[in-house]
Amino acid sequence: AAQLGLYEFTQASACPVLANTVTAQPTNASFSIYTNQGGTCTPAANVFNNNTWSTGSTVNLNNYNQFSVQADSCFGLSLTKLTFTHKVSNVNTIPMWHLRSNVDNYSADIASDSITTNIILFDTVLLGPAFSNLNQVTFRFYITGISTTGATWRNDNVGLWGFINTLQPQTFYQDSDGDGFGNANNTVSSC
Repeated sequence: AAQLGLYEFTQASACPVLANTVTAQPTNASFSIYTNQGGTCTPAANVFNNNTWSTGSTVNLNNYNQFSVQADSCFGLSLTKLTFTHKVSNVNTIPMWHLRSNVDNYSADIASDSITTNIILFDTVLLGPAFSNLNQVTFRFYITGISTTGATWRNDNVGLWGFINTLQPQTFYQDSDGDGFGNANNTVSSC
């Protein structure tokens, strides 16, 4: 598998973080801007840094870091792993990160783990069969159990690995009269 995209935050300390695109877009797919929803940006150099995370043990579905990848027409994504570095600061608890995706409408963790305070951690999440033959996928990171809403979670070097596969177009026939049979004179070729 190849690394399809890497968010390597390199901007000087600022809010909002503007250097939040992948270092290079892959051929036949495109990555979104890396964003946060429901948190507050905290200035810090070379990381994507936010606070106002959940202090409880329940995932707040309205508070996350997010990115997407979309395959071009007639291409599909088969994703194998996601890697990232991260760190929490100013906490006296052991919070958790949770990775979810739109494949199941963000209902279950793909993976989760505890976060050791003030140590930069590197994590690898292996992606299973649900992440094969996709046209588009959105990943979200959630944080729970942080000790105060002012504590930060710093995220960097978010990489996505896998393959971009060529899909063969198929011919579809319009059934404008609803009889269950397509019209050979009205076709479209699509993946």
